[in-house]
Amino acid sequence: MTDKRRKLAAEIYFKMNVECCPACDSDNIDAMIAFSDKERATWQPIETAPMNHLPVLVNTEHGQVVAFLDVMWIWWPCPATEPLEWKPTHWMPLPPPPQSIEKVKK
Repeated sequence: MTDKRRKLAAEIYFKMNVECCPACDSDNIDAMIAFSDKERATWQPIETAPMNHLPVLVNTEHGQVVAFLDVMWIWWPCPATEPLEWKPTHWMPLPPPPQSIEKVKK
């Protein structure tokens, strides 16, 4: 893994405002890098979802929602106020945020 790729993943991660603890943050940044490959950007079984508060897109019986899984195996929507009411069946990593208009023009 390149330092440049890790730095970009860390920037995206900290912009999501989901910092947990240094160990979890490092694990989540590593998970973002691992899931950024195109072949991994498909629906995955919910049992394979990352823990430690990394936001992902989940599919439920009522549609899709951005949520995270805590260390007690409880799903929370983003932003979290109460646990997710519906049991997710699948998940996929979130896409990277859009580039700013200034970057696109260059």
